[in-house]
Amino acid sequence: MAKRQKNIVDPGKKLPPRKKSRQYHPPYRDIGVLTFLLVLTFVIFSPIRDAQFVYWDDDRNITENPQVMADLSIESTKDIFTTPVIGNYNPLANWTFALEKKLFVDSRKYPTKDLLMNRFSSVVHLDNLLLHLLNIILLWFLIRALGFSLFTAGIASFLFALHPLHVESVAWATERKDVLFSLFFLSSTLTWYLAKYQHKGKGYEMISVLLFTIGLFAKIQMVTLPLTLLVIDYYKGGLKGVKTILDKWIYFILALLFGVLGIYFLADQGSLSTNATFNSFQRLFIGMYSLSVYLIKSVLPYQLSALYPYPADLTLWHYLSALSFLSFFAALFYAYRRKLTPLVFGLSWFFVNIMFLLQFFGAGQGYIADRFTYIPYIGLFIIFGYYLEKGILLGMKWKSIILALTTIWLLGLLWMSKRQVRVWDNTVTLFTQVIDQFPKTMTPYRNRGNYYRDNGRTKEALADYSRGLSLKPDAEMYNSRGKLYFTQGAIPKAIEDYKNAIKLEPDDGEYYINLGATYAKNKSFDQALEAINKGLQRSPGNTNAYLNRSIIYMLNGEYEKQIQDLNAYLKVHPEAADIRYEMGRALLRLSAFQKAVEAFTTAIKYSTKGEYYHERAKAYASLGNLTAARNDAQIALKKGINIHPKLQELLNQ
Repeated sequence: MAKRQKNIVDPGKKLPPRKKSRQYHPPYRDIGVLTFLLVLTFVIFSPIRDAQFVYWDDDRNITENPQVMADLSIESTKDIFTTPVIGNYNPLANWTFALEKKLFVDSRKYPTKDLLMNRFSSVVHLDNLLLHLLNIILLWFLIRALGFSLFTAGIASFLFALHPLHVESVAWATERKDVLFSLFFLSSTLTWYLAKYQHKGKGYEMISVLLFTIGLFAKIQMVTLPLTLLVIDYYKGGLKGVKTILDKWIYFILALLFGVLGIYFLADQGSLSTNATFNSFQRLFIGMYSLSVYLIKSVLPYQLSALYPYPADLTLWHYLSALSFLSFFAALFYAYRRKLTPLVFGLSWFFVNIMFLLQFFGAGQGYIADRFTYIPYIGLFIIFGYYLEKGILLGMKWKSIILALTTIWLLGLLWMSKRQVRVWDNTVTLFTQVIDQFPKTMTPYRNRGNYYRDNGRTKEALADYSRGLSLKPDAEMYNSRGKLYFTQGAIPKAIEDYKNAIKLEPDDGEYYINLGATYAKNKSFDQALEAINKGLQRSPGNTNAYLNRSIIYMLNGEYEKQIQDLNAYLKVHPEAADIRYEMGRALLRLSAFQKAVEAFTTAIKYSTKGEYYHERAKAYASLGNLTAARNDAQIALKKGINIHPKLQELLNQ
């Protein structure tokens, strides 16, 4: 048995040449195991290629985000990198969405919005998966560079790739920021390590700083990297007091700057005051409870959900979690005193990367979120792999049992991940799971109801809205139900719901704008303009307000004002062919025939509807260009458009 112990490698210590050679594995074994893992991961996650954008921030971050939907340019890039979205500053992730749309989503090839969004969603989800695969490769090389064995690398990388709590980071389109920042986190860590401990030179260190800086634009969670580097220093025996911190000064300065910037944006959007029902003392227990849940779920991932609502009051489990919290640090201290270097390394990696996410201070709805574990769990996964191998080598007579139990556990995680991937297929599957877990939470009813509403499933939508409002009056829920009543033509009910939303949140411009659109449908134009103008005072970037107001101006015959509002809309949505068509019609009414031709021509660039050619034929005819008018009229006829009698008479001359 003692002979077996000699074969156990502690990669945190310097090894004699002989032992190092016994642990050596030919590169082809690494390549083989890594390739198998990548293929398995791709197969398990492949259904996300057909997943839809979900009504869980995908709308505000992607499909309704003017920064993304506008044609990518230098100007739009500047806008992306200078404007937060719903309180978060993740410009690099949003820029990649805009880039994907420009490169792979041609609106001319997809005549309907549904087809366009399905194509866009497929591209985004596939790229999320590819980023995840790249992260697996980087993690593998980092673990091996640190000196861990092939077995430890295999177990840790398998868990990172396929743990059920990591599904959210990959399958949720909005969480591009997670897999994207992790790409820079791992590559920056690896290049720093190669510079410091494998003496690759200053060039690698400069690359590491550059990668770190870029990653900060992907997600604020990147700020934990310098602390992670200190953990690696401890593991490699490179801690040298203050000097170890000072040689990372550039990382700490950048982390501090972006940390302050992130807090500013959260505070500016009111996210830091969210869930302020708990005082500072209670927040301590929320943080300790979160840590305990993350530790348990690393082994037993129970009650998976896209949303974990805050409890109305703290439970006994929240207070008992203090014991778990103290036990964690007791284990860390014990491991440090006993010089159990891999254990200290793994626990420290986990803690420094999770500590800012434990909700000691409230910020939004990020309570024990699955996605928060993507980088932190690496430390725990390395512990699992290292001590599993050590247990097998120390207890050879139990080897078969240990391997059998481990295999069953890993297969169970694989099965859970496969199921969780399908949960992210669409909004209904996603929030049905949340409702099953937390039936008294309002948010999933609203989001699922919005999906039902937008897909014509009126009864189901009303049922979800009614159920949600029975739990708690909510401005967004009233607004959502108001939209449904609006489409049904139930104008009095829609007006009532919008007014209720305004009472609850009088500073939200969208509710005034929707109320204005409802008044306009009821032909109460003065009330409509008053409401929309109030909405624009509160939300000047709401492009739908300009669109709705342009319709009122058109009905009132105020075509110059209509054109101004259409231009405001087109600055954000330049590819909106129907809006350019309406612009052309307004110009026709003002006898601005040449400008009308230009507007219709641009509309045809994005869509080749017959009515666009028909209206341009009118403009050409008014300019006396009968040849061009006849050509457009012929195209319109082929597309099933009936030619206006006056135009036909003119063409027959």
